[in-house]
Amino acid sequence: MELLGKLGLKHGTFNGRVAVVTGAARGIGEQVALALAHLGAHVIILDVRTTGEAVADQINDDSGSAEFIEVDLTDLERLNAVQNEIFADHGRVDILANNASKLYGVPILETPMALWDELHQTTVRASAFLISKFLPVMIDNRFGVIANTVAAEGLSYGAYFSSAMAGQRSMVVSLAGEVESGSGVSVFGFAPGVVDTRLVSEDTATYFYYGMTKEEWIRDFVDNPGYDGLMPAEHCGASYVYCLAHASEYHGQIADAFHPLINHGIITPSDPGDEQRTGMTDNVDTAVLQVNDYVQGVSSVNRNLELRIKERTRELEETNRQLANQKKYIEEISSKISRYLPQQVYQSIFSGEIGAEIESKRKPLTVFFSDIRDFTPRTERLEPEVLSEVLNSYFSSMTEIARAHGATIDKFIGDAILAFFGDPQSDGPEKDAERCVLMAIDMQRRMCELKSTFGKLGLHDPLEIRIGINSGYCTVGNFGSYERMDYTIIGGPVNVAARLQSACAPNAILVSSNTQALVAETFQLVSRGELSLKGISEKVEAFEVQFDIDAASTAGSSVDAQLAALQEQLAQIDLEQLGKEEKQQLLTTMSKLLKG
Repeated sequence: MELLGKLGLKHGTFNGRVAVVTGAARGIGEQVALALAHLGAHVIILDVRTTGEAVADQINDDSGSAEFIEVDLTDLERLNAVQNEIFADHGRVDILANNASKLYGVPILETPMALWDELHQTTVRASAFLISKFLPVMIDNRFGVIANTVAAEGLSYGAYFSSAMAGQRSMVVSLAGEVESGSGVSVFGFAPGVVDTRLVSEDTATYFYYGMTKEEWIRDFVDNPGYDGLMPAEHCGASYVYCLAHASEYHGQIADAFHPLINHGIITPSDPGDEQRTGMTDNVDTAVLQVNDYVQGVSSVNRNLELRIKERTRELEETNRQLANQKKYIEEISSKISRYLPQQVYQSIFSGEIGAEIESKRKPLTVFFSDIRDFTPRTERLEPEVLSEVLNSYFSSMTEIARAHGATIDKFIGDAILAFFGDPQSDGPEKDAERCVLMAIDMQRRMCELKSTFGKLGLHDPLEIRIGINSGYCTVGNFGSYERMDYTIIGGPVNVAARLQSACAPNAILVSSNTQALVAETFQLVSRGELSLKGISEKVEAFEVQFDIDAASTAGSSVDAQLAALQEQLAQIDLEQLGKEEKQQLLTTMSKLLKG
């Protein structure tokens, strides 16, 4: 069994598997049974020859596991009893190798009909019967291997044999197409070549009809790749078992005995052009040559297929490498692009929710407008580099807060910020307005925290911002041309928010009556009366939001923000589905938040 190791097959490869091998009393089937048992399978030998008992004994004596069941495969009643016995003892069959066959050198005119029937029943019918019984359980267990031994067609003085082999091959090809992908079951045919077995050495073998001895026939007509003559049965059996172990690779194909041995360096095929057959005469039929050509052809196809697979694998690896580089490049570009777009707009574009067409829609929005009071005179003495650092620090802090509250930042206009709530995502007009006001409060508080940062940059006159907020129907969408467009908002409510900001006192927040109606139950508001705003035809009633500017920011760290986030998460949780431990953990977390 050293050959199995050279093929990379290890002890335990088939541990726990149940294998049925027909025609295993001698020849190829015997070697398959021995190899399967050596690799851990429990082997059930089905054969009409009682010598199968000796094969089973040999396996058991070598610490393997096997049993022999004497059965004539042409006897369906007996065969049915056998499969019932197997299921009763083992519950399943994982591997089925339909190897049984017979070969006598007989011309068609001398072949009795009984022989045609006998071989057909021994091979095709018996294989189909066993498959019909074992396959359903294989599918249920999501594992199974079915292999039919096949051979060349058109063999003179063996037409009945070639016919049966054609049936075996056609059966596995058809069955492979019927077995669903992902079922865990693999089906293939196995072409052994010309092997040194009793089928070849029997007195009634085909070379008898050519008027040749066995030695002459082997010398002149047998052309096994990698062998000078017949292929040893042990080599064929080891290769057969290799294919059983790698059955998924051969599914729906005809595996050959030489391909695994060549790939593992056990045999080396010669160049077909280097050698010529000798002894060919006009009265010698070409059928024997066809057997060799068939075997050579199958082996060559398998080797070429493997080369194509390796080449295709290299191509796929190169394609995957290129795709990985392209993916990395796209991710880098996307990351850069995302800095020029509002987060929500960027995500909506890449998810396909927003297209690249010039289109807009009217939606209820809450609009935010902020501006730094007297920014130019306060910063005119700063160097441009320092001024850039001040602005970048300011915008970074404000953007962080805006993103934390889910605002869509429309644009930066000098030192001003235009943002809105309600598109692309909305939690409803009231919730959108509440989040906008809470964001404004956080921004005012953050400005107090930034005084020391700006002071280190040489800006000792503290920056103060004014904020205006208004709610109403706006037009939102893509505006511009197909070469250059901007996702923004327009409409009266935007102008009102801007003018409220201009009328607002430093460090304060002014909201319109529209916004006041949405947030009055959440925030304390004080009326500032009706204001005449520049560019607005009618007076606008304004309200100032009351808040403690020295309190900690709610964005990202305070209890209010955490409770708001927790409230959103709780809305997505089905409390009835939580287990006892999960509910307790949730209560503990809420308790910690409430304690501050």
